Amino acid sequence: MQIYGKTGFALLSAAVLFLFAAVPQTVSAQNLQNVVITQISATEWTAVDQSMTVAFRPCEDNDQMLCGYLKTATPEAAKRFGLTQSPEKLRGMRIIEGLRHEGDSRFQGGRFVNMPSENARSARVSMAHTPGSGLEVTAARWIFSRSMNFTANK
Repeated sequence: MQIYGKTGFALLSAAVLFLFAAVPQTVSAQNLQNVVITQISATEWTAVDQSMTVAFRPCEDNDQMLCGYLKTATPEAAKRFGLTQSPEKLRGMRIIEGLRHEGDSRFQGGRFVNMPSENARSARVSMAHTPGSGLEVTAARWIFSRSMNFTANK
């Protein structure tokens, strides 16, 4: 028994082709990671409290991870991180390394570097990027954590 005639088969085939054409192309995880890294590294980020400006760039030793570089800092912000140099001498210093992309717009596994404070160096750093909104950088050590919000410089 034939369920579809030639016309029915042609219509069914056309419908299947239309459905396949309507399905959006999926982005591979690697492409998504590259897009997110590009979005974040395309600008500098200023803390909501205006205490510092940072830039996140692909790390020199692994371009699939992000590193954070201090661009500007108020004397209070430098002191909060235990940095004794003048803010002018801190410009361009790498302060975060090893942020791994964990999916969507989240990064984890980072750590502070070039910090005299053992508490800062032993903290784990994570970051969440909300496109069009900003960055939230969180440093956690044991049960304590502190977050800092950043907005993109226009």
